[in-house]
Amino acid sequence: MKDVSAVSRLDVIRELSALAAQEYGLDSATIERKAWERELIAATGIGHSVAIPHARLKDLKEPIVAVGTSEAGIPFDAPDGLPAHIVFLLITPQSQPEAQLELSADIAHTFREPRCQEQILRASTYTELVAALKTLSSK
Repeated sequence: MKDVSAVSRLDVIRELSALAAQEYGLDSATIERKAWERELIAATGIGHSVAIPHARLKDLKEPIVAVGTSEAGIPFDAPDGLPAHIVFLLITPQSQPEAQLELSADIAHTFREPRCQEQILRASTYTELVAALKTLSSK
């Protein structure tokens, strides 16, 4: 989880790609390029101040999720017109297209209620983020 300084979709994808690449030994340029190519097809803002940009990588073995928060918000062309304050960058194996769909559906389901974002934005550590997500997804 990272408080991002980005002000645009490309910038936040770049920041989260670099975070995931550093943590998992991946190529950040490849993640960024694939996520941005997908973003140009259709914006990934889902509403309720959440966006889910995503990329599929050929040699990846298991899904990776990088989470960024933005106090100011980042425009992601969401249906409700609100900027994203929480951005989940999903990086999934190309051989497992269902992984991306399942993760996206889980996030969309969890954040269908606006109060959920408040709990996530209050999390200041990875452990607090995971605890909040577990609590929210069980409701």
